[in-house]
Amino acid sequence: MPLALSGTEASKPKAPAKGAPKKVEEDESDAEHMAMASALILAAVCLHDDDPLAARQAADAAAKVFGKGMLRFAPAGIWPEGMEQGEQVLDYAIMVMQTLKANAGTDFGFSLLEGLPQAGLARLHLVGPSNDLFNYGDAAGSKLSRPWVSTWLAGQHGNLGTKALKAGAAPGADTAFFSLAGDFMYYNPHAAGDGKPDSLDYGIAGGQVTALRSAWDKSAAYVAVKGGDNSIRTSQLDLGTFVLDMAGKRWGIELGAESERAPGVDPKAADRNKRYKLYLEGTRGQNTLEIGQESDAKPEPAKKGAPAPAPEVGINQSFEATASVLFAQSTPELGVAAVDLTKAYSKASKDTFRGVMMVRGAKPYVLIQDDLAIKNGTDVTWKMHTKAEVAVNGKSATLTDAKQTLYATILSPEGASFSTENPPEPTDKQMRKLTGIHVLKVSLAKVKGDQTIAIAFSAEEAAPPHVVKPIMTWVGKKR
Repeated sequence: MPLALSGTEASKPKAPAKGAPKKVEEDESDAEHMAMASALILAAVCLHDDDPLAARQAADAAAKVFGKGMLRFAPAGIWPEGMEQGEQVLDYAIMVMQTLKANAGTDFGFSLLEGLPQAGLARLHLVGPSNDLFNYGDAAGSKLSRPWVSTWLAGQHGNLGTKALKAGAAPGADTAFFSLAGDFMYYNPHAAGDGKPDSLDYGIAGGQVTALRSAWDKSAAYVAVKGGDNSIRTSQLDLGTFVLDMAGKRWGIELGAESERAPGVDPKAADRNKRYKLYLEGTRGQNTLEIGQESDAKPEPAKKGAPAPAPEVGINQSFEATASVLFAQSTPELGVAAVDLTKAYSKASKDTFRGVMMVRGAKPYVLIQDDLAIKNGTDVTWKMHTKAEVAVNGKSATLTDAKQTLYATILSPEGASFSTENPPEPTDKQMRKLTGIHVLKVSLAKVKGDQTIAIAFSAEEAAPPHVVKPIMTWVGKKR
């Protein structure tokens, strides 16, 4: 079939003026537009024999969006809006690629674009031992819901550790998904198996997310932390947020998305400040740092003759900030990784690095460390959200969920202590109520200069014998 697609080599758009709102066309390859582009391409294939002109128009309208979108999985196979949205995009894209192969004999190289061969491995590593997904961003759930996507990726690019398919109950007639049909459609007998990935750790320098674990079993310790891009209109201000598993349970949790009906939540609104005043969408509702700094929110204009209003000081990250993985290295005994959060807090801190360390062995533990260089005296707060009951005692905290216990210990700074609170009550009936959620905190008041917050998590009550060292020394030249 002589239907061709182009658009992967999109011309570079002219940069907008500083401070100007992002134009709609710059966001056109998000998950929503990828769904529409995929539908247009499938329609073009169906219409080609009966109405070639309409088919060509549909393909031309969709090709650029689809091509640009497929490039967004680079370099490590992760969709920038989040794993849940990325799974949706892959589901649509796989239908397009398979349809193109069946009708044109080629998928025009889309399946080999950077990121697609890595997507299957990313899906394995970003699900913790608790079987919960690292559901950052505007995720509605905590599970991957389209397993046939992994089936297709394994058949296309090799099985990097996906378990062999076990057929479950037959889906209902009204299901909106492929379900088992997708697994059978995309099944490749040469890609089946019960192997395990070669590495316990995941992440590449320049990527968005890194994940470390102590073992490939259900009781293993696990930590994952993200960078990302706050300028994406559907993003939360969550650079540096993390999840934490230990003994088969998710202790440090992501809260997910705010209700679509909540006032100000609309990601397409011109005033992004309204969205990020919401607890779940702003920095307050994330497992990251709150650092007092000048807000990106525009102050109310001054009345004629009145002095200009002073800049508002808030705790949200910069709306346009990006963050990426600095390094990620793995040995049998140790996994280490770090994310550069400097742009998120650039108005208050010269440098901001978040490092995670997985110390493996008979008694594994997780270290989460933040190294800061605060410019002027400001407040800094470290936060983790959890469903567990929390009891604090100075530099120690005990988290209890059913019969399981997790212990947290502040290793730095000296004199810091844990506190706990509950998320705020919703101010509108359309907002989500966060029942049963607790916040573990470390607050530093009016600090300046070099600061290190280092917290160890373990299933053992005794604090691990860990010596705190600067994050940038974790990876030596020989390693």
